[in-house]
Amino acid sequence: MKVPAFVILFIYFVSYCHIVDSQPTNTSFERITTKDGLSNSTVNYIIQDKKGFMWFATYGGLNKYDGHTFKVYRNIENDNNSLSNDGSIFLYEDNDGFIWVANNANNGFDKFDPVTELFTRYKYDPNDSTSISSNEVYNFVQDKSGNIWVCTKNALNLVVNKKIGNKTYTSFKRFYYLSDNASCSIMFENKDGKLLLFGDYLYNFDRKTFKFNI
Repeated sequence: MKVPAFVILFIYFVSYCHIVDSQPTNTSFERITTKDGLSNSTVNYIIQDKKGFMWFATYGGLNKYDGHTFKVYRNIENDNNSLSNDGSIFLYEDNDGFIWVANNANNGFDKFDPVTELFTRYKYDPNDSTSISSNEVYNFVQDKSGNIWVCTKNALNLVVNKKIGNKTYTSFKRFYYLSDNASCSIMFENKDGKLLLFGDYLYNFDRKTFKFNI
């Protein structure tokens, strides 16, 4: 079933927004710019974490905002624990407080540990079938069972963590879309526990059979 773009946007909007019955009586807006410490004027995505901090994905680094000041995380040359690319386009916080960062320019994604303030990089490796399926990453979702899914250009990826001793090793299980030309840009789990993916088509991923349905 081919899904028009405006239908996808509408469903996505309804799924993430709550209708508020009463309107605020005193509403004011504060303009925040690079003069206030924001690293770049192009903001691609915004989230608020469980501790109340705001996070801004920009083309000039990842910004953490406490309501007064910014802390900016950028790529540092020869530092593999820094942000891998200054152009971040999508953010997601999982249940453990880790921030997942999708990067611009087909550069994979990073996972940020707010305790150590270190980034772990994940990229596609053509010689490793357990790596992420593509460096073109669009979305992350953690389902009700705690599993994390990564939506890329060519496949849906399940994050598989295996702990050996005191170290955790991360790999990915790939579920390729029905068509080589298919893509996914929006993903979420609905109230019935179904994993829905939107792109060129509307997909329903069955996690019992590990198959896609259109």
